[in-house]
Amino acid sequence: MKTLYISDLDGTLIGADATPSKFTLDTINRLSNEGVMISLATSRSLSDAKHILKDFRFKTPIITMNGTFITDVSLPSRKTLHHLPLERAAALKACEILEQ
Repeated sequence: MKTLYISDLDGTLIGADATPSKFTLDTINRLSNEGVMISLATSRSLSDAKHILKDFRFKTPIITMNGTFITDVSLPSRKTLHHLPLERAAALKACEILEQ
């Protein structure tokens, strides 16, 4: 059985300047190329994290927006594999509360 390693992004793979160190980038990419299943989970959206992720070579889908999206970033299309939209009733209730 293979182990899946999932890391946070902010403060873990990237520093305060929102960039990964060369060591981190080289290590993650080397391990990924060796077949180690490495992914990340972030509260950021994919579009917000795109500039940070550009040099990482994840071969395992990543989790974004607090688990709302799972995306295969190994493909040029960055295909969404799963998403969990907010239910209409919950969205309407949130709007009602915000309006009050």
